[in-house]
Amino acid sequence: MLVELQGKFKKLVTGSFFKNVTILMSGTAIAQGIAFAASPILSRLYEPATFGIFGIFTAVCGILTVVASAKYELAILLHEKDEDAANILWLSIGVIVGISSLSFLIILFFRDTIAALLGSPDLASLLWGAPVSILCAGLYNTFNYWTTRQKQF
Repeated sequence: MLVELQGKFKKLVTGSFFKNVTILMSGTAIAQGIAFAASPILSRLYEPATFGIFGIFTAVCGILTVVASAKYELAILLHEKDEDAANILWLSIGVIVGISSLSFLIILFFRDTIAALLGSPDLASLLWGAPVSILCAGLYNTFNYWTTRQKQF
């Protein structure tokens, strides 16, 4: 029985699944390590109030990015046919562009009101970057699922 378990473990470790998981995990760990290493440098360059405004901006963009593609990108991995997955990819891109455009229009007319509601009038000048951030992050998430489906890590 122990020999069987060792054989199964060896097969798992030498298989493509383990290799693919290791590639994804190491890429994520390196990206988080870079952010962690940069934080002491950035904290010396900018004031705490600036980090607070950036935190609000990041939170707003993060929430809207989750909504941006209506989570259609998750369905890219589910379909058996590549044609169906490609259609979901294009649907997801269309929804992201639509939400980004809508957010641009909302910010065009209500950016000062939004900044006041969030308790940070200085945020109004940064809100112009929110539609671009939502677009880029949404496209990144969508294409991340597409490349995962294509096993292009």
